[in-house]
Amino acid sequence: GIEAGVVLAAVRGAVAPEVPDAAQLPQAWVVATVAGAERWLRVDSVAAPSAGGPPAALDVLRLSAPAAVAPSAEPTPADHVADARLTLRVSPDGTAQGRVVLTLAGRHNPYAAWLAEDGDPQKALGDAAAALVGGTATATRATELSVAGAAAEVEVSVELAEEARDTWTLLVGWPGEDPLPAGLHRGTRRTDLELGAPARRSVRCELRLPDGWEAAIVPRNVRVTTEVGTFLQESVVGGGTLRLTRTLELRGGRVSPAAYAGLRALRRAFVTAGAEPIVLRPAAPSVATERR
Repeated sequence: GIEAGVVLAAVRGAVAPEVPDAAQLPQAWVVATVAGAERWLRVDSVAAPSAGGPPAALDVLRLSAPAAVAPSAEPTPADHVADARLTLRVSPDGTAQGRVVLTLAGRHNPYAAWLAEDGDPQKALGDAAAALVGGTATATRATELSVAGAAAEVEVSVELAEEARDTWTLLVGWPGEDPLPAGLHRGTRRTDLELGAPARRSVRCELRLPDGWEAAIVPRNVRVTTEVGTFLQESVVGGGTLRLTRTLELRGGRVSPAAYAGLRALRRAFVTAGAEPIVLRPAAPSVATERR
């Protein structure tokens, strides 16, 4: 015969190990050992068994040894990603149109919550994409909707805020759920802090400006590297285009009291980045032009 066992599983990082609730593990797998190697077959699937492990990174509970939930493989930030790629063309009247490609995976993926609330996942993705720039979704094409990930290409329309005559402001937010724990206002800690699974949030925004316009104020270039993770923000202006790149990556696991200051530094950079405006306006005429 073939040695086999049953494994309960969930998308990695979605399980609260301190809560003894089997409902947190909605997937069931049969794991068979063939010629010394494991083959995984999902109970509700007709796909061929997956050699070497499940096709996705999971938190698993082996019923043959139900001592604890363990990851099927070492977790990485790529398992829990919230990524947004924006391309917007600004018009002289202070409006902008363009596309947002939004990808949510792992703990950033609210697909299960949408289903539980009888919501419309495609509309929710469109609204989430448009909210990054305070705009409205005009068309949404979902490219993935599953417990593993949710992704969509969203056409958006934005009205920039006119702060002064011929001066417009745009804020670019963060996609996904906040991966940082609450309570980081404390200056120091005496005990470890559990961050959970590694995670990454990223934004890549390209703004194409009208002829003769300039980016008067752009988010600062910032790099923060700590034992806990990294933060990077970079703004590049040239050729009538502003390109903004922003990434927060957390290594996850436990944060020691000695590393806590680094976590707070990441938090400050993360919060500040989401509040830094982009200010656009027609470029002032040169002195030579004014004299003519």
